[in-house]
Amino acid sequence: MVLSASEAPNLRIGLITSKKAGGAVTRNLLRRRFREIIRKWGDSLLPDRHIVTIARYTAANANFAELEKDWIRQAQKLGLFSEQP
Repeated sequence: MVLSASEAPNLRIGLITSKKAGGAVTRNLLRRRFREIIRKWGDSLLPDRHIVTIARYTAANANFAELEKDWIRQAQKLGLFSEQP
């Protein structure tokens, strides 16, 4: 989910991992992976957005490369990049 925040010039990102994604260890692993993806690609995102990433239950079975590829594809589809990666 993306919200344009014209009044707030900073990029804000939220991560949601429900219990359906797995136990506490799995949810923490998913959060760490998504934070790393955002650290890696955050500089090329548009600044005035609020982004929420929701980890679905199938994310627990994906490796880092698959999560990153899917996140980038979704970000491109939503037009979040200031320049194409």
